[in-house]
Amino acid sequence: MTPDTTAYMLLGLIVTFGSVGLYVASLFYRSSNLKQDAALLDKLKNDDQARA
Repeated sequence: MTPDTTAYMLLGLIVTFGSVGLYVASLFYRSSNLKQDAALLDKLKNDDQARA
């Protein structure tokens, strides 16, 4: 008779989907920071052009 490994399978699925969830959250966070950086660069570029 084979052992019941359902608990290990569930633990593996939880770890896998948790890791994927953290990765997706990280991508959203980085995207938000990238948009802020791009807006700041545009503002600095426009300020620099206004001075010239």
